[in-house]
Order: sequence, then C-alpha cells, then structure tokens
Amino acid sequence: MKKKISHLHSRFGVIKISVMNKVEQTILSSRTPEEYVDNSVKSRLSPVRKAALAREWMKKTGFARTDILHARNRHPYWKKKKMENSAERARKRLLQHDYSTGKPVLWNDELVGNFLDMSRTIEDGKYEHKDHELAEHFKTTIPSIQYMRRKLRLVRSILGGKVQRSRLVGYMCRSESLLRKGKDAVDEFSVHEKLLERKTGTAKTTSLKSARKTTRLALKNVRVSVKKRSSKPSAIPRSTATDTKKGTAPGGRKAAPRKKAGRKAR
Repeated sequence: MKKKISHLHSRFGVIKISVMNKVEQTILSSRTPEEYVDNSVKSRLSPVRKAALAREWMKKTGFARTDILHARNRHPYWKKKKMENSAERARKRLLQHDYSTGKPVLWNDELVGNFLDMSRTIEDGKYEHKDHELAEHFKTTIPSIQYMRRKLRLVRSILGGKVQRSRLVGYMCRSESLLRKGKDAVDEFSVHEKLLERKTGTAKTTSLKSARKTTRLALKNVRVSVKKRSSKPSAIPRSTATDTKKGTAPGGRKAAPRKKAGRKAR
C-alpha cells in the first residue's frame, strides 16, 4: 500500500504533506514491542520507512531499541529467518574461532578460577565476554568454552546460592557426566579419590594422563560401592519370618508339624 501525498497551496508554492495510511497507523498504535514487531512483519513497507516508523514509535511510547530487538528475536518469522543456513554459519564460526594448538586444555584449579572470573554476567543475564573471546584467551575452541559454561550452570544448580570459591572450583574440575549424577555422587567420588591418592602415595595429579587414570579408578570404586548398596537384600521382619530351627510360625505360635506323604494302597 503506497503512502498518500496531499498538496497544500500557499504563497510559498506547493508543499507536499505525507499522510499516513492504515498500515502505518496500525504500527504506530502498537502498545508493546511484541505487537509492534508483529505489525511491522505483516506490513509490506520498505526498510527505510520501517526505520522511520520505529524512531517515531519509540519516541511516542518510550520504549528503547533493545526492547524491539528482544521482541524481534522471539518472533516466529525472525526465528525462522535465523535458522536458514544456520548449520553452515555455525561451521564457519567454529573454524574462524579455533584457537587450539591440537592439544587439549588441562582445566586445573588456576585455569578454572580464571574462567570463573571471566564468566560474570551483566544485564539481561548475558555474559560479559563472548564465547570466541574466551576461546582466544584460553587457546581452545568454542565447543570447549560452551562445555565449561554448561558445567558452571550445572554446578550452580547443584550447590545453590552462595558457595565458597574453592568448593565451586573443585566441582568445576569434575566431569559433566559425574555432575549429572548429583551432589552425593560427587562427594562420594571425592572420598574415593582421596583414599586412592593416599594408597598410591601420589599427590594431586597435574598431568592429563595421570589425572584421567586417577579419575577412572575413583569412578570405578564409586560404581562398585553403588552396586553393593543396590544389591543388599532387604531385611525381613522377625514377625513375618519362620524360625526353621525352633519351628515357630509368625507371631510366636508353634508351627504345625509337616505330614509325610504316604504311598497310596494299590
């Protein structure tokens, strides 16, 4: 729908005055950013005209550009647009921000502490540093950083509110599979790991190979312990059991003697 133009005659000549059509009036009458984005998507206005209407609508309603972007990112139309060729874009992004040297990063206490310092969130729950910035800092890849962020969210959900930094770092050094088993499994794993270190006479491991070996042995002890607990037979109440030695029935009553089956006469 084209914009209507009216002409006003004056002593200075003919002045063109733009008159808004129904579509533009509908966009400007939007009450929320979500409603504004929906009306804007349905219209067939040019990007230039939409930008002008956006400035006018923000001035009229008091909403900011961030409010419109927030609503736009959640609109079905723009979600579908963002998904187009997303796999190819993701592949290019991973290749562009691959800062690893071919060796895996050993996330020790010092590196984990540095990671926690750089993983603070700002307004709207966004991270202060983006994934590719952390990948460049720690000389690793974006998937590795995303793995650490996922573990951090998991640890915070397990431990709850305010937690000592040392405890947070200790949990972050555990594998994601162990963390998903819950707090009890992590604590039991730590106990077995300490016992294993005392038994072997080794301090806390620093090399990746020895760390993996210690972790495997400790995890094996946890599995054995859990298996033993689950295989224990349930205790039978004394009142429901029959004492075969004394020949008593439930409740302390004397059990009736068994009759021997005799042969039938032919």
